[in-house]
This record gives sequence, structure tokens and C-alpha cells, in this order.
Amino acid sequence: MWNPDLRNEIDFDSTWVEVPDTEESVNGFRAQWEEFIRHVVADTEHRYDFLAGARGMLLAEKGLESHRTGARIDLPEISADRVPDTVEGAETGEPARTEH
Repeated sequence: MWNPDLRNEIDFDSTWVEVPDTEESVNGFRAQWEEFIRHVVADTEHRYDFLAGARGMLLAEKGLESHRTGARIDLPEISADRVPDTVEGAETGEPARTEH
């Protein structure tokens, strides 16, 4: 069992094993963008719809807000019937846009 009060005798550097590069690393954003472009060209349904993108953007914005404030942040629901004008609108429950 690890005890922070005792010196650790394991030489972790000596146990290091190099992992070979056996495949090219692809940027995840690029891969998703290329997948989306293929879907547009093929005129097929995509596994993520507009609302999935909106939820992803809201999650990213709320993650940054949580980091900035040091607090946990509630995520409001987003649906086709309820899309806030702004993130602040989502927080306060202001009426949603009704434009279609």
C-alpha cells in the first residue's frame, strides 16, 4: 500500500516502455468535419442533428463558465420548441425564439 510518508523505492523511469507509432494520428475535429462533408455530399442523414450540435456548444460554453467561476453549472434543456436566444437566456428561462 502506498504511504506518502515513506520514500518510494520504485524507479518508475526504468519501467518505461516506448510505444511505437503504428498509425497516423488524426485530428478529431477534422475527422468529424470530413464525416459531415461526406454526409452532405451523399445527401444522407447524419448521426448528429442540429440540436446535438447546439447541446455540444452549450456544454462547451457552460464548461468554460464553470472553470471561470469555479462553480458547478446546471445545463438547461434544449429542444426544437425551446432554444434560448443566448446562454444567458437559457440560465434565466427567458422566452425562446419561435422563428422557424
